[in-house]
Amino acid sequence: MQELFKALSKRGGISVLYAVCKSKYFNKIVELSGYDRGTVYRRLEEFVKLGLILKRYDLESKLLNYIITPTGKRILKLVEEIERVYREGVLAEEIKQSEPDVLESADEEVSKPVETPIKGIIDSIYNKTTEEDMIVEAKMCLKELDIDFEDEVESEKSKRKKRKR
Repeated sequence: MQELFKALSKRGGISVLYAVCKSKYFNKIVELSGYDRGTVYRRLEEFVKLGLILKRYDLESKLLNYIITPTGKRILKLVEEIERVYREGVLAEEIKQSEPDVLESADEEVSKPVETPIKGIIDSIYNKTTEEDMIVEAKMCLKELDIDFEDEVESEKSKRKKRKR
């Protein structure tokens, strides 16, 4: 799990994974992600090792194709959900802070916003020393974002069963 969070929090990690959803060709992935070829290549190799994408050589076109796996798609859905919940929370906080009485009674110092919300969450999980600590931290982050991990797993299982029918 540590390798997953490390890869996602690296430069271009999430952007490259999103780009693989839109194209299977390396040059197009580079273009869509907005990162240089070296960065994209390193992230792709990491994601292959993690099982988030597959590399396939197309004999007809003689091109190497990158294909996102079901696990990679699921990770991206969770990233999108974390980002959505974070934006909603930030918006709610902004509304609260714009009310004069809330601003006057605020005792807490407002912390500097994280440059990339999802990167901050991933970094906090990745900085844990053991895999068990990372799992606990991940579940705490999901709980703070009002996401029940077990419910998400069950929801995904039921969706897959329905698709098979």
